[in-house]
Amino acid sequence: MEVWLHDDKLYEVSSGYSLPDDAWQYELTGLTGAPGTGPYLTISIPDATPVGPFTPKPAHHVCVHADGGQVPWPILTKFIGLVESTGDLVAENRNLATEAPALPLTLNVWQHDDRQYEVNQFHFGDNDSWCYELYEVKPDAVGNDYIDVQIPGDCTNNGGSADQGRDAR
Repeated sequence: MEVWLHDDKLYEVSSGYSLPDDAWQYELTGLTGAPGTGPYLTISIPDATPVGPFTPKPAHHVCVHADGGQVPWPILTKFIGLVESTGDLVAENRNLATEAPALPLTLNVWQHDDRQYEVNQFHFGDNDSWCYELYEVKPDAVGNDYIDVQIPGDCTNNGGSADQGRDAR
């Protein structure tokens, strides 16, 4: 729990797991004024594994509840920054199981002749595929020229061919 001061008003910040909601909650409560008059703000991050360790669901499942007054902009941005710094706002589902494969390095750089190239790889959770990007590094380039290949996430695990999932853009 923390207490923040802004313009002679106090705000309490707390966080904890809500068993009835199966979610981690961050709460901001105004302490100045009559009890229960607010402002009151809650960010609720649903748990993808309620029976195991807390694993946040993707950010599009997060709910924000507000009531009882106004929150000054500096307090709101500090509160949002605090929540973002926890790592609980994620873009996609994460597999935190001990048997989950470790992700390889996501950025590789190499040179050929006098040119420099990069390969970047990342996982698209929405369509369960891996994306690989290949592009030449040009400091003065204005475009976004690259080759993009998407491979379904399960094609290497079930013996299928990687060529089945190619989608060049």
